[in-house]
Amino acid sequence: MALLMDYAKALFDIAMIIAVQALMLAQVSFGYYRLKGEVPEGVTVRDREPLPKESTLSIVIPAYREADTIEATLRRVAQAASWPSRCEVIVVDAGGGDDTLPIVRRLKKELDFDIQITTSTGGRGPAVAAGAAKAKGQALLVLHADTLLPYAFDDRIIEALGANYACCFRFAVDRTQIHWKGLLRWLRLVPFEVMDRTVFIRSGFFQLPFGDQAIACRKTTYAALGGFDELARAPMLEDYLLVQKLRRLGKALGARCITQLGAPARCHPRRWLARPVWRVNWTNQVIMVQVNYRGLTPQQVFELYYGRRV
Repeated sequence: MALLMDYAKALFDIAMIIAVQALMLAQVSFGYYRLKGEVPEGVTVRDREPLPKESTLSIVIPAYREADTIEATLRRVAQAASWPSRCEVIVVDAGGGDDTLPIVRRLKKELDFDIQITTSTGGRGPAVAAGAAKAKGQALLVLHADTLLPYAFDDRIIEALGANYACCFRFAVDRTQIHWKGLLRWLRLVPFEVMDRTVFIRSGFFQLPFGDQAIACRKTTYAALGGFDELARAPMLEDYLLVQKLRRLGKALGARCITQLGAPARCHPRRWLARPVWRVNWTNQVIMVQVNYRGLTPQQVFELYYGRRV
């Protein structure tokens, strides 16, 4: 009986994720076509000129209580870079107070890779801005501390930024962290497959990736789009605000400003293992509707999402 209940729950979750993701695509498509074009001051066509292959890529990793994931993320960066000498990593500790920083310091000594450490307070926006301020590279990659990059990520980014204002990787959940077995495993994985495919459409056709897809742009573009002022004040949704600016730029230019690279960045499934996939995504959709149609600020969203102030 318990097994039958598990199967029934899995089928219910599949039906719900299909409904939620269909609603997401409908909401995103409506929002995309009502979007108004705008060219921010300071953004020029020079931001789409080819980058020299030896350009430094600065990888900014905001970290808040990421002791469980930061080691795997940093090791993957070091292993996956095709040209490690042109990459630097800047880990920004956002004040979680766990073992994140000791782990980073150990890896800084152990890995043959340029790893810097800085700190910030106030949420993800200030953390990204603090890391970007220390960056030496022409190109910035903002990497979540629970996301694994694909091999040769640096080659892909440097090449993509020669023709686009920004780029991101294809979204995928790291299935190696999912340990269900048998038919139940297959059923439990279907919602992740649905999510992967609909996020691919959202990011490519509607130009709306989120931060767990490892968004990259030039440092000059990041600055011109408010990275060191407006975005730096956002405790969360700084990735969404950046992408919205890029989407408005694309509307104004009549071109796509964000290219989605074919290789996947694999995100740890911890959020969706704690709660059903559809429920997590439904919560996110409710928040995005509140932001787009009721004008909620990132500060208000933070309070709504976490139940506390920054």
